[in-house]
Amino acid sequence: GNVIFEARYIPHEKILQYFIISDVVVFPYVSEEIIAASGPLSIAIALSKPIVATTIPRFTESLGTLENVILVPPRNSEALALAIDMMLKRPTPNCKLGSLKVEGYSNWHDVAKQTLDLYFKVVRECVL
Repeated sequence: GNVIFEARYIPHEKILQYFIISDVVVFPYVSEEIIAASGPLSIAIALSKPIVATTIPRFTESLGTLENVILVPPRNSEALALAIDMMLKRPTPNCKLGSLKVEGYSNWHDVAKQTLDLYFKVVRECVL
């Protein structure tokens, strides 16, 4: 498979593109000091993406009861690699929000717009 590693700021208009094509989203943080909130984590949860994250308090609180999540100790590259491998070998779950019907769409821009519209609808109806 292909791996895309982006250790840089991703512009807002391109974020969903990465989530749509992702098989698993990885959050290998070693300390909670560098994150106050994680927009990408919220998007991954909303889109029901499989998640591998470290056991920093913010992630254990946010992800501890969710399915399709594997938590590993920080600074443990072997556990992180094993968790990613395990997540990639799992069968794809039938997630209500993660299953995107793309029939009738001719390009990824349309799919991304549909995903973004759904994400904002969920936020309006379920969060606010």
